[in-house]
Amino acid sequence: MFDFSLAELMVVAVLAIVLIGPKDMPVAVRAVVRFMKSVRAMTTEMQKVVNSIADDDDVKEIKASLEEEKR
Repeated sequence: MFDFSLAELMVVAVLAIVLIGPKDMPVAVRAVVRFMKSVRAMTTEMQKVVNSIADDDDVKEIKASLEEEKR
């Protein structure tokens, strides 16, 4: 999804240490991890909803009729 090199990650880490400070870094890292977990949970839930909609019989019928007309 994202393509970051090791050098770019090191620059971000150094900037974070300078801007946030080493004392507050654990709190900031926990906040970022918590945010990433919530984003991952939301995307997983969205994927389940989309898959359930795609598995619906009505959608399958529409897809089959479209494929039939395409031929």
